[in-house]
Amino acid sequence: MSAPIQTELPWRTRGGKRPGAGRPPRGPRSSEKHKARPAIDPRHPLHVTIRARPGLKLRRRAGWLAVRHGLAITCRRSDFRICHVSVQGNHVHLIVEADSHVSLARGMQGFQIACARRFNLQTRRRGGVFADRYHPRPLRTLRETRNALAYVLNNWRRHRERAARIWSSCRW
Repeated sequence: MSAPIQTELPWRTRGGKRPGAGRPPRGPRSSEKHKARPAIDPRHPLHVTIRARPGLKLRRRAGWLAVRHGLAITCRRSDFRICHVSVQGNHVHLIVEADSHVSLARGMQGFQIACARRFNLQTRRRGGVFADRYHPRPLRTLRETRNALAYVLNNWRRHRERAARIWSSCRW
């Protein structure tokens, strides 16, 4: 009878990617991956999109009042500015200027919290309003900025919504 032979296990110095590991996506359509955000240059504005949770309609009076309240709260900041806004049925488009990564993150956090609190107060509900992380896109050229501005202010046409004079900053 021979002695049993033990097989060697492969030795790795680091862990590996396991199937199914990590935080599960939030909801059926999680949009923003947990990856490094693009570099922020204070000279360039950003086009930011934030989505509402499924079933919430922002393009009503409560949604617009919530966004106006969020604008009033964030206009006190000196390192973060919201230049233009457009409220759609289930998402909000913003053209913002930020001095750094931290000011963008804190400014968006303050804006979203202020909007959610006012929206929940108006609609007599509880819980989160925005579905996922915000999606920023830096606008590096004048043409990109012009196109993004036209896109934000005319986005109501793309979604076949009613006129924009009530739901966006184009009225100012």
